[in-house]
Amino acid sequence: MIEYIIAQNPDDRILKRACDFLQEGKLICFPTDTNWVVVCDPFNKKAVEDLYKFKGVGPFKHFS
Repeated sequence: MIEYIIAQNPDDRILKRACDFLQEGKLICFPTDTNWVVVCDPFNKKAVEDLYKFKGVGPFKHFS
């Protein structure tokens, strides 16, 4: 699912949906000035495991 947030007029429903996704342990991707960033809730074990799986590395690999 792709949702867009306009910085000048953010939609609260989209922000709430993103928060709900994080609480459910899902990953969220969003663009920065130069790259895309994948984020998750660092306190959710399933989400962190999914992030490791997405990155293709084991749990002993550190990344930010």
